[in-house]
Amino acid sequence: MKIDFNYFKPKLSILAFLCFIGVYASGSSNEPNISIKLKDARLVQIFSELEQKTDYEFSYGQFVLKNEIKYSVVQENSPLEKVLESLSKKANFIYRIDKNHVLVAESPKTGSAEQQGTIEGLVVDSDGNPLPGATIMEKGTNNGTTTDFDGNFSLKISGASATIQITYIGFEMQEVTETVGSNIVIELKSGSNTLDEVVVVGYGKKSKEKLIDAVNKVDIATIENRPLSNAANALQGASPGLNIVQTSGKPGDAPRINIRGFTTINGGSPLVMVDGVEGDINNLNPDDIEAISVLKDAGASAVYGARGAFGVVLVTTKKAKKGDFTINVNHTTAFSSPTMNTDFLTDPYKSTMLVDEAFRTAVGRSYTGYTEQDYASLLEVSQDPSKARVITDIRNGREQYVHYGATDWWNTFFRKNSPSNITNVSLSGGSEKVRTFFSYRNYQSTGILKVQDDIFKQYNLRGKLEVDAKDWLTFSNNMQYNRSNDIQHGGSQYGNYSNPWSSLIWVHALPAYVPVNPDGNALWRTELNNYTVGDGIYAALLHGKSKQETDNQEFSNIATAIITPFEGMEITTSYALRKMTYNRYQRSTRIPYSIFTDEVGIMGSDRLTEYNSQSSYNAFNVYGEYRKQLSDHFISAMVGFNQESYDVKNIEASKLNSISDDLNSLGLATSNAEANGSASAWGLQGLFYRLSYDYKKKYLLELNGRYDGSSRFPSDYRWGFFPSVSAGWIVSNEEFLKESNTINQFKLRASYGSLGNQNIDDYAYIPTLNKDIDTGYAIDGGTLDYIESPSLNPNEITWEEVKTLNLGMDLSFFQNRLTTNFDWFQRDTEGMLTQGATLPSVLGAASPQENAADLQTRGFEWSLGYNDSFELGNDTFNFSIVGSLSNSKTKITKFDNPTNSLLDYYEGMTIGELWGYHIDGLFQTADEVAAHADQTRVSNRIVAAGGLQPGDVKYMDLNNDGVIDEGENTLDNSGDRRIIGNTAPQPV
Repeated sequence: MKIDFNYFKPKLSILAFLCFIGVYASGSSNEPNISIKLKDARLVQIFSELEQKTDYEFSYGQFVLKNEIKYSVVQENSPLEKVLESLSKKANFIYRIDKNHVLVAESPKTGSAEQQGTIEGLVVDSDGNPLPGATIMEKGTNNGTTTDFDGNFSLKISGASATIQITYIGFEMQEVTETVGSNIVIELKSGSNTLDEVVVVGYGKKSKEKLIDAVNKVDIATIENRPLSNAANALQGASPGLNIVQTSGKPGDAPRINIRGFTTINGGSPLVMVDGVEGDINNLNPDDIEAISVLKDAGASAVYGARGAFGVVLVTTKKAKKGDFTINVNHTTAFSSPTMNTDFLTDPYKSTMLVDEAFRTAVGRSYTGYTEQDYASLLEVSQDPSKARVITDIRNGREQYVHYGATDWWNTFFRKNSPSNITNVSLSGGSEKVRTFFSYRNYQSTGILKVQDDIFKQYNLRGKLEVDAKDWLTFSNNMQYNRSNDIQHGGSQYGNYSNPWSSLIWVHALPAYVPVNPDGNALWRTELNNYTVGDGIYAALLHGKSKQETDNQEFSNIATAIITPFEGMEITTSYALRKMTYNRYQRSTRIPYSIFTDEVGIMGSDRLTEYNSQSSYNAFNVYGEYRKQLSDHFISAMVGFNQESYDVKNIEASKLNSISDDLNSLGLATSNAEANGSASAWGLQGLFYRLSYDYKKKYLLELNGRYDGSSRFPSDYRWGFFPSVSAGWIVSNEEFLKESNTINQFKLRASYGSLGNQNIDDYAYIPTLNKDIDTGYAIDGGTLDYIESPSLNPNEITWEEVKTLNLGMDLSFFQNRLTTNFDWFQRDTEGMLTQGATLPSVLGAASPQENAADLQTRGFEWSLGYNDSFELGNDTFNFSIVGSLSNSKTKITKFDNPTNSLLDYYEGMTIGELWGYHIDGLFQTADEVAAHADQTRVSNRIVAAGGLQPGDVKYMDLNNDGVIDEGENTLDNSGDRRIIGNTAPQPV
């Protein structure tokens, strides 16, 4: 029986608000010519070499993997088919070239005369596609065969029935028991073999099986189709030890990325490389990303030297691919809402009485200034919110508005959810020689502000072109253009534009107040007390003229040439250019408000400030790698050169009193012109190398290093050498585990190395005269300009050195369904820049910085995952569950703090520790207050308002001196304070 499954089987998944459209156009390709010269090589080595020299993928069964016979292949500029035809005659296999795949199967065997019956069948995958070259074995015997190109097989068995085993690389083995004459169809399930995965590493790629450094490959499925403004947000939880901290829910705000905890007292973050060049993951179209690797230890990051001291995130975007042109269009609409609880107290009577009672206790008078009659009116509104109102009354001799409201301030000014829309378009395809990829993304989100529209827009455009100019030469060009525009409303009573997302939002906005008075003007103050509502932020938001608009543009281009001068050698050279333009204006206007019935007031001031920043980044890379398989030995050597430069120029200008509230241009402002500016630049050069060796894929060794020079250090201290060494043992490839059906991978690995950190100011060692403007004084009608004397600058500063030890283990079981990884690490940061020894105060300047502090971070990372698939209806349902746990603690091991003052770092200090007083409940009686230790130094505000009372907090007198205080605020004498917590997450 023969069933033809060679047809295109489209699948269409429709989700709410998510639509995919595919358009396919036919293309053509020509078979490439190949030059190959191998001696005494196994079939699997020959096919691997052919895969590297072509864009073809080879599929074959166990007969290739277990074939130990060695062959010689010598072909010069020959078609692939000629190479395979010649080899197939020697190695006794058959093959078929199908588009970009080469299907290899063992030549049919002849059964012995003793075999009496036959079982026939067809082997297919979960989509119904035939699997050529699958191995069919009668269990318990050496009797077997393989499927032909159409997946069909015929197996003669020794009895009336038999159990047969079907295996195919990348799929799960399956057993069936059948009788003579059976004609069966066998569907194999994907084995989820992750060991053959290719992982992007520094300036190259490696198979996951031979990876011996602390590197995690992020599953791109975790970030696909997520309605996010940037890709970094989607990385949270994607890799153990990779921490994404989102400090704001505002679209466009970049999260902080951290690898393995606290870095240095001077700050440090991972290097992000996009297509081999330093970049910003927040500016990428998430749909363009093809692969992400996280490099965590010195072994993996050493080739990046000064830039990779605290880890590296490698991002690879989708490549131009040959074949039929494909257009994909998808659109997503999503809604987001705050995760914090916004069910605030909105009862006007309860909230007013709570505030006034607390205020009376503290300062002896009420906060609101309401009378008993006012309280009665608020109680009435509390019982029936429909009676909320603003009345007019004579207070302090003038008719003014008095508020008896029931306002839910949060839901009045802010939405419960905010919409975002994402449209993605991509085009990919090309011939054997020329391939293209284009993508476009449009992201738009509306903020949660209800009374005005805060709009964030982002556009991403990418174009890639690859040209195989010669068999030994490939050119590629990778262009990207990004633009974002963000409008945010704000303002306050203080004159300058103010970001609303601060204490302004919640200060003094009681439910009893109504945002708008009956005359249509905003409420700013009640005049019953001396306080303003929200410090003017609510009035400013209602007015809508005070706002900030930010426009960011980035253009980058990476031109790359890859040269293969001879077999096993590949040279890559690239030049990258990135231009960035940042424009922002902040506008504050005078804001109208009312208190009295016959008067409209104006608060704030009219100021327009514009900011402009132009920056340029250039990077040149050239590196070459040679790889060679010598029998059971594999060697690889890579050496390269890197040069980077960056310069930036900033301009700031402002004026007052514009003739228009709606038009924002400095040309319309009329007075008090001010301008300021700055510029800086830095440069970096480095030589790097990587030497790799493995024996029988069991024992692996790798040496990495980089010699770096940075313009941020004096010439005599500018260069540093940072080496690393890594070793691994793949225990599962030993003979005693090789045939195990339970353990698929068991690998032990270790690495140690050092890296440099250049995260200091561009001109830290150069004395500079800083010019500034003092707006508090005026001379001849203008502001006062002044120049500061230079600080004491260090002239012997150099690299902070980061030394990392990493021990790891990787395990996988049950056809790689169950996987677990564990890493323990120690990172020592030595020579951190900090203020030097204290100098006499008569000098009048702070001490210069020195490389005088050290710290140590220890931690672990553990992940556990399970993946499988099962039939669901007429389709296969694939799922995976991954959990991870990581923890790190950082201690100061060296710091010049002779007194161990708690106001600074000290030796032995755990980063993030919190010192505080211990609470011993609440005072119950006045006698207990009188008998307790003196805690006026802690509760001075309460004491100033009349002393401690029952119900106040009682602090413990830990040193039994009768006084609750901080002592000398040193480690040896901290008074009654102790460590009560830590700001760093500590899951264990």
